[in-house]
Amino acid sequence: MINKERLLTKAEKKRQELFLKKSEELEKQGYTPKELTVNIKILNVFSLILTVVYMAVCFMIYATVNRGGEKFYELEFGELLIFLVAMAILMVLHEGIHGLTWGIFAEQHFKDIEFGFIKEYVTPYCYCRSPLKKYQYIIGTLMPMILLGVIPSIVAICLNSNVVLFLSCVMFGSAGGDIMVTIKIILNKVNASAVLYCDHPTEPGLVVFEK
Repeated sequence: MINKERLLTKAEKKRQELFLKKSEELEKQGYTPKELTVNIKILNVFSLILTVVYMAVCFMIYATVNRGGEKFYELEFGELLIFLVAMAILMVLHEGIHGLTWGIFAEQHFKDIEFGFIKEYVTPYCYCRSPLKKYQYIIGTLMPMILLGVIPSIVAICLNSNVVLFLSCVMFGSAGGDIMVTIKIILNKVNASAVLYCDHPTEPGLVVFEK
């Protein structure tokens, strides 16, 4: 569980230490840890492919529904500025939605939620200190994709808004890591009477504790 690819911040080191102590306590109780993390390089490629595919599907539907409307593949200068500003805001909001959803389920609620920024990856992140149940972790993981990706795509198609459509496609693609983690959770075979799902302290993904 030690990160060897990048230097950790003081907050990450402290979080890792607390996680290792929690892990030791759980192992003494009979739990066995299993990491379900994703490689950042594979994640970037997956997210790019996901964005392109999702965008292609949405644009075909958009063009079919809004025949004779504005050209969905073009953004004017003003629209481009709106797109860039909105995208930066939505990237932060993406993590806020993780925190809000997990905070509802966490043992100490929002006291167990932590936010930060990884400069090497140029990305904000949300971390949940509290162990969660499977459905709780998955809901919190996928909620940004639903609220910022899927729903806005439907709205964009209905309202004939290419700016909103572009934003929703990018936000859907930015949830590539969330989708990969969810797939790993679903494919992970569990043969235990008790299972806890804990956010990984420094890497994209989680650690599953089985008893």
